Amino acid sequence: MNQFEWLLGSVEVNAEAPEDWKDRHILPFWDDPNNDAWGTDLSRYLTHETIHFWQLLSSSYLLERLLSEWMIFSIYRDTGEVVDDPVEMPAINECKADDPFSAFELMECWARFWDIHTRSPAAIIEEEGHQGPPGEPLQIVDPITSKLSYTQFAFDWLMQHGPDHSIYVRPYRWLLEYMHGNSRAAVACFPILVHAAFSTEDPVRFFCSSVEAVDRSLDFQFTTALQIPEYSLINRLWFYVWKSVVTVVMQCSKDLDLPIAWGIDQVGFHGHPVYQSYPWRFEQLVKVLGNVPRIEPEFAGQEEINFSAVTRYGVFALPGIPIIRRILGNYMPPPRIRFANFNWYADLAVPGALGALEKTMSGNTVCEAFKPLDDDIESFREAQWMAREGLSAG
Repeated sequence: MNQFEWLLGSVEVNAEAPEDWKDRHILPFWDDPNNDAWGTDLSRYLTHETIHFWQLLSSSYLLERLLSEWMIFSIYRDTGEVVDDPVEMPAINECKADDPFSAFELMECWARFWDIHTRSPAAIIEEEGHQGPPGEPLQIVDPITSKLSYTQFAFDWLMQHGPDHSIYVRPYRWLLEYMHGNSRAAVACFPILVHAAFSTEDPVRFFCSSVEAVDRSLDFQFTTALQIPEYSLINRLWFYVWKSVVTVVMQCSKDLDLPIAWGIDQVGFHGHPVYQSYPWRFEQLVKVLGNVPRIEPEFAGQEEINFSAVTRYGVFALPGIPIIRRILGNYMPPPRIRFANFNWYADLAVPGALGALEKTMSGNTVCEAFKPLDDDIESFREAQWMAREGLSAG
């Protein structure tokens, strides 16, 4: 089963990983997720579930629900009783009367957006034997690298089709319909808007309102309509539209009276033994962002890698960008990844440089934090199920 168990901070992947990953300080996966040696299943599963982990770290909405469940779990551990949630919050899978979809659907769509981007929709369409969008190209030549990249047509088609499309499709389909099928505009604004939306207490309302606002933005319309070669790839547009979209986001926050609060600023204050080191890790990451041209000189001269436009929290908005994925994977990896053949634990240290991929574990990992939690959380999940089903533990 592939899942992210948020109470534990555990990414669980139903695929085997190379055995030599077990003692790696940093997984080479973050540098090259589509390496043939990893296999296609591992690439998609690990990317998708790790995106959920990064979503949690960036989202005050998700963090509030985690901490509420952590409180219920703590009471269960002390008393053996499963109590009602002491904080009244709408269920994440609740679709309110005026909303076109639920926050859960939007969250899953967000994760699917990036696992498709990372794998390449053109590659997935070919691997799964789909016909793809009729009459439209799947690939385009990157004018910077001269390599083949995917088109917005391939991306839009796969976001709405495939064997698991029904779980993820509604938010992106709604976005495309609202923008009258403008693929470039939809792909360009989606990850920035949904990232901001989950930093508020009402993600669906904020997302829908900000889509309406960004669709009216002349600056955004102008940028996405430009036909210069660098803009021809949808996976370059995020950097170019960043400023115009964020300007809309900040105004929407004021107009809707929905303040933006980032999860990473709060997670360290609540005593969770697994998550408490991540604010410090984030500060180390922020230091690296300012030195990317020095650490990664190959990117220094490329205008599309415009880190000055992306704020410190923006790394969580764009985890499918190769260099940002690498930074997040190195500095903010999941605390534990349960592969089919072994468990990998994050080192409590962080790398001294972005390229330090060969160092082995220091011997000081988060493994100890999991030992008192695994059995208790498994028991808690079983007790929760029994309570929902009206069954007696006796």
